[in-house]
Amino acid sequence: MPHNTASPSSYNFFHAFTYNGSIFYRLKIVDMDGSFRYSNVINVGLNNATKNIVSPSVINSGTMNVNLVNGTYLSIELIGMNGNILLQKNIAGQTGNVKIPVSKLATGVYVVRLTGNLTTAVQKIFIQ
Repeated sequence: MPHNTASPSSYNFFHAFTYNGSIFYRLKIVDMDGSFRYSNVINVGLNNATKNIVSPSVINSGTMNVNLVNGTYLSIELIGMNGNILLQKNIAGQTGNVKIPVSKLATGVYVVRLTGNLTTAVQKIFIQ
């Protein structure tokens, strides 16, 4: 979140999509008086490992479709914005599309976290 302070701030952003190649980002920094400046442009290289975990990320069907590309994940967690783990499932050795029912959850933003021995993947989703 932006801060109205003189000290520098740190920002995080997760942009989930499937794409091979390079993408470019820069920030537009707006001051309280309306003046603005742009940050330096950064280049982020992507490959097939950078994919949406859950697709689509807006879920209105009551079912979360989790795309397990290479079978290296051991568990999946669905986490509420308050930090509570609402669902935890063992997915060791599974690949392909795994369907997880979420129709009993309230509308809102959640975090999906896949954990393996050497890697963790995280994506925000919205359940309608």
